[in-house]
Amino acid sequence: MPRRKFDILQWCAENKGRQALDANVQYEKQATGGNDPSITKAMRYAQYVRNAKPHGAKNQTTTTM
Repeated sequence: MPRRKFDILQWCAENKGRQALDANVQYEKQATGGNDPSITKAMRYAQYVRNAKPHGAKNQTTTTM
C-alpha cells in the first residue's frame, strides 16, 4: 500500500465544520510553577524586575605581576 502525501488544503476542507466546535473550548486558569493567573501583568513584570539576575558584560580587571 503506497503512502500518499499529506494535502493540507484537502484536510482543511474536510475539517472546516469541526473547527468551529473546537473553538468554544473553555480553559481553566491554573496556577503553576511559572504562571499565576491571579496577578496582573504589571505585578508580574514587577516581580520579574525585582527578582531577575543581572546578565551582561562585566568589567573585569586583571592584574599581572
